[in-house]
Amino acid sequence: MSIDAQGADLSGDAGMIRLFASTKPRLPLTHRQRRILFHFRAGCSDAEIAEHVFLSPKSMKTYWDRIYDVFDQAAPGMFDRDGRRKAIERFVRTYPEEVWPIERKKGAS
Repeated sequence: MSIDAQGADLSGDAGMIRLFASTKPRLPLTHRQRRILFHFRAGCSDAEIAEHVFLSPKSMKTYWDRIYDVFDQAAPGMFDRDGRRKAIERFVRTYPEEVWPIERKKGAS
């Protein structure tokens, strides 16, 4: 039996479908927000993420606040202030398609 990183069975036809399935992101995140979450999902610290996406530490804080806003709008009251980073970490690990680098739309950040 083959298992993917999330522990799902990849054997047989269902596994092939899951392996090559493509789903649209659920959240209206910007290209840069997705890049931040992509590096966050990979285990990078805020300082490392800032370096990867060419942001200052102060800008990183602003981007995290905007990411929190997107999650709060998508699921009001679901993320308490103290546990929201852990909740977002669980979400991006469960739904990696949310943070896959996507093609940037012209004029988007």
